[in-house]
Amino acid sequence: MVVLGCETLLMEKTVAIIGGSGLVGGYLTRVFKEAQGYKKVVPTTHSIQRERFYPLDITLPEQMEKFFLKYHPDVVIFAAAMTHVDRCEEEKELCLKSNVEAVKDSIRFLKKSGKFFQFVFFSTEYIFDGENGPYPETASANPLSVYGTSKWLAEEFIRREVENYLIIRITGAYGLESAQKNFFYTVRRHLTQNKMLRVPNDQISSPTYAGYIARTVRYLVERGEKGTFHVTGNTRISRSDFARAIAERFGWDLKWIEPVATADLEQKAKRPLNAGLIPSKTAGMNPIPTLQESLDEFYQEYKTANRCQT
Repeated sequence: MVVLGCETLLMEKTVAIIGGSGLVGGYLTRVFKEAQGYKKVVPTTHSIQRERFYPLDITLPEQMEKFFLKYHPDVVIFAAAMTHVDRCEEEKELCLKSNVEAVKDSIRFLKKSGKFFQFVFFSTEYIFDGENGPYPETASANPLSVYGTSKWLAEEFIRREVENYLIIRITGAYGLESAQKNFFYTVRRHLTQNKMLRVPNDQISSPTYAGYIARTVRYLVERGEKGTFHVTGNTRISRSDFARAIAERFGWDLKWIEPVATADLEQKAKRPLNAGLIPSKTAGMNPIPTLQESLDEFYQEYKTANRCQT
């Protein structure tokens, strides 16, 4: 922020990043801490214990209340979620508890403080049925899975109950991640170990680099934007072609990628096939990168991170 008045406002704000040790949360933590304009940036973690991260189980309301009473955040970025789509089908109660009830608890405790707050929530293309993608922000939801339904229920609650909200829909996020759970690491594990990877060739989406997501969210937060935004890359591509693009950029052998139909994978949850999101266009927002530009940026980041670890 370059306007003095805005900088002064930032200096007074505490930002809480719920799920700060995850994929998108990790990038958000770095981006907001690098800003050096906030009173405090507090990332939380659950499954991976990290120094300077607040331990928090979002499924336990008493822990949530204690956290919000301690920090009284001005901005809450809710990046935690149960995102394993098939597991959500098997453990519906836990999925709803993590993706819906935890959001409701956060908002309830924030309102209880009586303090004005900004609430940022991450949603997904899985709220759509994949019949007519790519989807604009105004498209009607029709989720096919428990995961997609949980995200849509949370979206509806936020719109009803929060005055100052940002709903950020993303899809196919990839990047550096401590838990190494995103699609990039699946491709890396198989191809570097010469193992065949069966990837659907009929699931169309808009893969997005998590670094771009984090930068754009910070921009929207600092501008005080409100509403629903699609923060995605501008390349719409099948899952198998995305795997090939990763392999080509990182110099891995493409012969270990086997394109298959989604039906052949017998996945528990239905996937939206003809999906993807149309990126939101907001004046001054980061230029939307192509897939190749994002992979180039991520490749350099990956190389640097590996050098630092050796």
